[in-house]
Amino acid sequence: MDRHHHRDRHRHTGVVHRRNHRAGASQGIAISAATRGLLHGSTPADRASIFGVIYLICYSAATFPSLISGQLSNSFSLPQIALGYGALALLATLFAVFAARNPCTDTSGSSQLGEWS
Repeated sequence: MDRHHHRDRHRHTGVVHRRNHRAGASQGIAISAATRGLLHGSTPADRASIFGVIYLICYSAATFPSLISGQLSNSFSLPQIALGYGALALLATLFAVFAARNPCTDTSGSSQLGEWS
């Protein structure tokens, strides 16, 4: 391996690490904001069950795609599975963007989001 190739490889690794740090920080900010929103108005006694549901959903969201992709690997190649997951991620993102723009409102015009009685 010549010196230039090693330097380019090292530079590429640095770019990847910076992107990973940004992605991790962004995920941390997003989960912190979502958690604050879910806990808003809750009592300390309710927080344990709320966190239980949060962790159940998060771990399920990580587990089920892995199990499904394992089964799909018998019929599809890895690039095909990755493309399928990319398409699902795009659809989920579009759904989230449109759902966030059009929150449910009652006839008085006030938002119903976050109103837990």
